Amino acid sequence: MLAVIIVLGALLILSLMSKFTALQNERNKAARLRQLSAKASEARANLAMHQTRLATMSPEDAFISILTDEEREKYLSLTTTLERLEFKVNRADEDIKKMAKHVQNLVSSLA
Repeated sequence: MLAVIIVLGALLILSLMSKFTALQNERNKAARLRQLSAKASEARANLAMHQTRLATMSPEDAFISILTDEEREKYLSLTTTLERLEFKVNRADEDIKKMAKHVQNLVSSLA
């Protein structure tokens, strides 16, 4: 009889320990879920702020802002080089137009 009471007591203790462990697991899951929810809210707020910031920028500035430092440096260098080349091409075009006008004047004066 005493052995039965001891076994039943041990089973009761094991059952209570199991329920306590399950309760702790549920509490841990709930706490983790709250943490993840807070992180998700923070990420949504950061996304909204970033989208607002990008919306107020020009497309080129928005593009430049997402580049790494190395990529940004290369992009700005290439842009500067391209602007210089465009200036030289425009200048050469003007020179060609002037020369063509001089040639036309020369041809008309010879004719």
